[in-house]
Amino acid sequence: MSVIVIYSKLKKALNLQGTNSSNATKKIFKSLFLIIVFYLSGWVLTITVSLAVQVFIQDPNLAQVVEVVVGLTAGSNLCVPFFIFYMQSSLYKNEIKKLFGLNKIVAADSNVFMMK
Repeated sequence: MSVIVIYSKLKKALNLQGTNSSNATKKIFKSLFLIIVFYLSGWVLTITVSLAVQVFIQDPNLAQVVEVVVGLTAGSNLCVPFFIFYMQSSLYKNEIKKLFGLNKIVAADSNVFMMK
C-alpha cells in the first residue's frame, strides 16, 4: 500500500507544480499508472485466490500447490517496473543496453555477430 501512497503523492506534487502538460511528465504518469495497476491486480488476484483456496479446497497438498503458483503473480510485481520503464523511457532503455553491453553488438551477418 505504501507504493500507492507514494506514487499518488508524487502525482499530486507534480500536478501542483503545473508540470502536467509536458510530454515527459505524461510518460512518467503513464508508467506510474501502469505499475500501480499491475501491482494492485497482482496482489488482489493472489489474496482472492488464496482465500478461495482456504475455503473451497480440502486437500492440503493441492491447496499448497495452488498457493505457490498463485504466489508467483505477487512475485511478478517485482519485475513489472523493469519492463514498463524499458518500454516507456529511451534513457532507461539505453542504460539497460549499456549495462548488458548490447549497444556494442552489430549484426554483420545473420549468423555472425561482431563487436565494434
